[in-house]
Amino acid sequence: MNTPVLETERLLLRPFRKEDAEEVFVCWEIGYNLGKRYWGKGYTTEAMRKVVDFAVELLGITEIVGRHAKENPASGNVMKKLGFEYEKDIPYECNDGAVKREGIQCRWIFDK
Repeated sequence: MNTPVLETERLLLRPFRKEDAEEVFVCWEIGYNLGKRYWGKGYTTEAMRKVVDFAVELLGITEIVGRHAKENPASGNVMKKLGFEYEKDIPYECNDGAVKREGIQCRWIFDK
């Protein structure tokens, strides 16, 4: 399946392009990454809500696990706003395991 282009009222979610790499992937990790100038504007919550809706409606996903570094409570807030619930503390690695942190794992379960 090709990555779809998804739209919200304020955003266009599209596949990454090579020219995005420098701004988006300075400390690369799987998940969402957002340029610092876009932090605190609600874009991540808006984007992830659209992705979760897509996963549920078109892919039939009923459960999603998310992780974030404890030192990044903003990502935890995004997960809470989306309905994720705390599951457990976990080790959290960035940069292909080069950086080790303490993390939090959350789970979202779709109730039909």
